[in-house]
Amino acid sequence: MLKMIKYEFRKSFLQTIIAIGVFVALEIYFLLGMYVFDSRIHAPIAAFGLFFAAICSYIFVLLLGTISYSSDLKNKSGYLLFMTPISSYKIIGAKLLNTLIQGVILLAIICGLFFIDCKVVSKEMNVGMMVEFVNMVLGNMGVELTFLDVVIRAIYFIFTFLLEFYMIITTAYLSISLSSTILQNKKCKGFVSFILFVVIIIGVFYLACHLPAIKYAGTSFGANVIRDIPLLSLFLATTIGCFLGSGALLNKKISL
Repeated sequence: MLKMIKYEFRKSFLQTIIAIGVFVALEIYFLLGMYVFDSRIHAPIAAFGLFFAAICSYIFVLLLGTISYSSDLKNKSGYLLFMTPISSYKIIGAKLLNTLIQGVILLAIICGLFFIDCKVVSKEMNVGMMVEFVNMVLGNMGVELTFLDVVIRAIYFIFTFLLEFYMIITTAYLSISLSSTILQNKKCKGFVSFILFVVIIIGVFYLACHLPAIKYAGTSFGANVIRDIPLLSLFLATTIGCFLGSGALLNKKISL
């Protein structure tokens, strides 16, 4: 499994370096905008560029993981990979873990640059007053967050984010596997994969809108988590089902 993860990481290393290079270039532009150029013009442009790149990094990691799986089903290198005496579930799992590693690397870069930029901006602006204002607004709303509350909410956000992310990418894997099963050696497999992906995702969210609600009184964070249990269970079941379905199709149905 570890060797498979290393293989996947080396295969996508160049794309990851390019993505990191984009963030570094934008950060250099931001620092130059703060200290060298007119900060009122260049700093906001660079800040928006960093924000936009952070959003695009999510799509980048998602597409990179999906394209890796799709290309392995088409190319000779993929034929050699899937013909090795390694379980198809381990191969898919390695791809998913490599996608997670790439996401963590980019997230670490984004958080590091965000910390640097906050330090830079705090020297130029009175950030302390802004923080006090936000705390005052939250206090007037009856929201008092301790450090532990922030940590718990952050963990829950990361968990739900990863669950939704893996639901999407495993659905893409299943769509690619189904199209490769139905339309072997056909040029329109990519388009059919996309249609299947859209149909499955629409179906999942249709079910999500019709799930039985958990009636739990209260507006606290814990109450919201309890009410989210049916939706998160659906996402988890979809992720596991798509993962197992893709592995089963690789083992029995797909002709490489």
